[in-house]
Amino acid sequence: MCSVYKPGELKFVETQTKNIKWYCDTCGHNTKDKIVSEINAKLSDLNKKIDLLMNIVNEQHQQTNKQNSIINNLKSSQEPRKQTAPNKTVQRPTTRSKTNTIDDASTLTTFGYGGACIFLRDGIEYEEILTLKQISKESIFESSAVKLTNLRIVLINIYRSPTGNIDEFFECLDDTLAQLPKKVTVAISGDFNIDLSKQNRHSARLIDLFKTYNLRMTIDKSTRVTRTSESLIDNIFINIEHFEANRQYIHKH
Repeated sequence: MCSVYKPGELKFVETQTKNIKWYCDTCGHNTKDKIVSEINAKLSDLNKKIDLLMNIVNEQHQQTNKQNSIINNLKSSQEPRKQTAPNKTVQRPTTRSKTNTIDDASTLTTFGYGGACIFLRDGIEYEEILTLKQISKESIFESSAVKLTNLRIVLINIYRSPTGNIDEFFECLDDTLAQLPKKVTVAISGDFNIDLSKQNRHSARLIDLFKTYNLRMTIDKSTRVTRTSESLIDNIFINIEHFEANRQYIHKH
């Protein structure tokens, strides 16, 4: 090993046999071992930096995958639901037990408005009625339905878009009412976008359909009041024969 070697003082010579030989300009000693050692040290340091960089890249990749997964889940929850053909056959509602959660008891909409959901107080046990939820059709008959297991009460919330096909709405409503569990208290609330304060074929059809299943209207005053108009498009239908509601109407002028 050359004792007077300094960086920058080395050169290599290519012989006729294509073998590379390393020499020190000062003393002419072969310094290959020292150079190889230094190169290996630099390669080792470079490999450490590459490993560190790869770890950073992997972490960023994992973070990107998590973000993509969240975005895909949000997109899938916003996809239009598959439409089911009306089925008049009465089936026993399929249920799924839940406690203290409302996420699966809701129907989402991709139109930016509408939809239906049910909020439950913490501690109330309920079962989501899946067969009723599957009847939902976006912008036509959007609904959510749960059964309060300890109280034997069925709650259904419905929304009908004013632009939705009204005949399809009545078909879905009829299917829903036909599949209601027996011997339970039923309360159906909703924004039906059918003015029940006016006598026409749509309002009469809605009231008569509910009466067919022993459900009666509980609200008899306008629920939507403006400076130029008022209407009764929101209501609650129940199957309790002797029921006196303490009604309070809040009008926004």
